[in-house]
Amino acid sequence: MPTTANDRPIRTSSSRSVARCVAIVAIAAAVFILAPVAVASAADDGDGLSPSERAQMVAAGWITGAYLFATGTTIGSFLNVVVYRLPRGQDLRRPKSRCPRCQTQLRWYDNLPVIGWLLVGGRCRYCQASISPRYPLVEAACGAWFLLLGHLELLSGGGCLPLRAVPRMTGALWIVWSPQWELIGIYVYHLVLTCWLLVLASWVWDRQRLPARAVVWLLAMGMLPAVVWPNLRPVGAWGTTLTAETVNYTAVALRTSNWTSGIIDGLVGLAIGACIGSALAAEVGRPSHGGVTPFGAWHVTVMLAAVGLFLGWQAAVAVTLPTAIVAASVIVVSGGCRQTALAAMAYSTFVATLAFTVSWRFWTQMLAWLVRGPSPGAVTALVFVVFAGAVCRSVIRRRPAPTT
Repeated sequence: MPTTANDRPIRTSSSRSVARCVAIVAIAAAVFILAPVAVASAADDGDGLSPSERAQMVAAGWITGAYLFATGTTIGSFLNVVVYRLPRGQDLRRPKSRCPRCQTQLRWYDNLPVIGWLLVGGRCRYCQASISPRYPLVEAACGAWFLLLGHLELLSGGGCLPLRAVPRMTGALWIVWSPQWELIGIYVYHLVLTCWLLVLASWVWDRQRLPARAVVWLLAMGMLPAVVWPNLRPVGAWGTTLTAETVNYTAVALRTSNWTSGIIDGLVGLAIGACIGSALAAEVGRPSHGGVTPFGAWHVTVMLAAVGLFLGWQAAVAVTLPTAIVAASVIVVSGGCRQTALAAMAYSTFVATLAFTVSWRFWTQMLAWLVRGPSPGAVTALVFVVFAGAVCRSVIRRRPAPTT
């Protein structure tokens, strides 16, 4: 195909449209999340601050937000490499990125997250081969997630985490620039989980095998840091006793902050998440008579096991209900296509985990309200959960997979 004198591809109208959409997503994510980060950094407990001190707080918020977004897009670019290379047994470091069609090595500025794809209009600079828009979308989404979680969990002083009293001084200047390492560690730990979930969901969508070394790395990254630092999991394995006014758990008194609690909490969460995931995946992935077993059941099992390992078995249980509802809905809409249902399950597990992470404190407070005593609210909630689970199981079992 022809190229211009500047060696740039001639963009088609469709590639320009996709490029505009990607640019809008990236810019909107940066502006609408960066601004609250900067404002929150200056607005929190700024009593008696001079204009110059307030300006420093705003600058710290903007710089921190920009750094989180840029780091997220860079990690997203690396996740694209992991999704493509790891199932194929390729090295993640070498060779450098190149066009899969003409095998020409890409220039350094073509590898810039989001921007590189926009510069070439979604096509190879040399052979005009189309480049999937999923690459910049994953990069922009990761940047937005790093920024959103950073605002709601890190810079807020753990505002969305249970079992924590929010400190009086919050914002980038007090949390990041004067490092609060426990909060930073929890933030990074949750990012590791969500990045792995995105990779696993992408493999289900692409119908790529799950490499054994990926499972080993996932388990190691979920278990070992929490063994060294058990407080990475705010909620332990032994349940809680809640009050409406506090976030104190009587289980904390029984849960010593040593390596044994890290192991026990991780193993309990891993086992319960794996059991729930395997049972749900087996129901959704059940082939019809003479049909082919759908692809991705093992991936979904590992995803829910990872949620239990990183966040605790309570999180695995909480994520399962919306995942089952999505699977049942997709089975009905798609006419019983269980392969599509498994792919939807994988992405819904990823999205439900994101939603749970940023609303963890809310659900903890809701649980506190429900368990204060026998109340109509508790009974209603229990009846709803049981009814929804029964409906989902009935739909999943009765809707046969289409035969080939």
